[in-house]
Amino acid sequence: MPSLNTLLLVLQAVTPPAQLAAFKQEVVRDVASRAQFTQQMVDQIFSFAELGFQETETSRYLVDLLRKNGFTVREGIAGIPTAWVATWGSGKPVLSLGSDLDDIPPA
Repeated sequence: MPSLNTLLLVLQAVTPPAQLAAFKQEVVRDVASRAQFTQQMVDQIFSFAELGFQETETSRYLVDLLRKNGFTVREGIAGIPTAWVATWGSGKPVLSLGSDLDDIPPA
């Protein structure tokens, strides 16, 4: 399977320059429009400060957020109550993102 970089290079090669520039501008606007939401989300997650395997508020917050945005979420993955897998759409490419959201207690 070709890498994401290879796919992007092919897309760039077959897309007319004006259309590619417009697409890039659209992506930049879309990302910029989410700046305040992104900061609020980060602040909310950090406010929970939960220990490993006890991230119940964090997990609930993220699962609710994903479901509100059209994702299908399976919870309790690998027998861990706070672990989940979210999917959206079907087909290729398949992208994966992993994260560790627990807090480190003060020494």
